[in-house]
Amino acid sequence: MVEELANNVTENERSKIQIVFEDNANYFSRNNKHHSQYIKNLFDYFNTHFPNVTEPFNEKDIECVDCQTTIIKLWTTIIYEIWERKII
Repeated sequence: MVEELANNVTENERSKIQIVFEDNANYFSRNNKHHSQYIKNLFDYFNTHFPNVTEPFNEKDIECVDCQTTIIKLWTTIIYEIWERKII
């Protein structure tokens, strides 16, 4: 289900998501914490494109370290194991 939904995300949206993901990774590398706006955007993108996969993330989840870890793992899987795999 996740793979099918991921493959339905437009190239334009994929690009936006990947930029936010990479910006957050760079911020994390410099500050050892996630950027609150980038994390919020990643939650929002997930809720938009994967509405029935899990319970929707909400505003409180932005401060939740386990939730942040979960959203990063989800996007890592989608970006590198689903989208990037298609290129290789």
